Amino acid sequence: MSRVRGRDTAMELIIEKVEIRGQYEIKATIFWKNGFRQKVMIHRPPSNSRMDRRWSEEEDELLQTMYQSSSVDTLMAALPGRSWRAITLRAHRLKLRRNKGANKWRPWSKEDDKQLMLHCKIGIKVEEIANKLGRSAAAIIVRLQAKGLSKPLSHKKRMVSWEISDLLSSQQLPSRGGPMG
Repeated sequence: MSRVRGRDTAMELIIEKVEIRGQYEIKATIFWKNGFRQKVMIHRPPSNSRMDRRWSEEEDELLQTMYQSSSVDTLMAALPGRSWRAITLRAHRLKLRRNKGANKWRPWSKEDDKQLMLHCKIGIKVEEIANKLGRSAAAIIVRLQAKGLSKPLSHKKRMVSWEISDLLSSQQLPSRGGPMG
């Protein structure tokens, strides 16, 4: 606890105040005690919290209308930002059922395997391969594992990027010893 207080006290010695605006495009202005003002732009992806993922009434109504007879592709297009797993879980909670033929499992053909290998060599992401082959991302991963191949990268990684502007030339270099190498 004393460490945190000490760190806060040290920051109070060099920073006068910080103004923060925005949620996903955060704009922070740091007012330094020496009179400098620094602007920092932080690009933050949307949160993955429960509140942000909550289903709206419109989405529930759409799911109730379409789930029984629509194809996986149609449902995925109608509910952007929702994974197939999220859609099926929500449908289960709403006690919805699909027609037997709507999402029938089909075996992998030699042509499917050939296309899968080709897309993997090119470096296409799992989700894109799934869309191209008309299968789920989970089916693609399982098939790659069955063939002894590693899965391609997914685009689900969260990235935070920082952008700093309005630095004076004296702030861009270390205070002693010249430029860092």
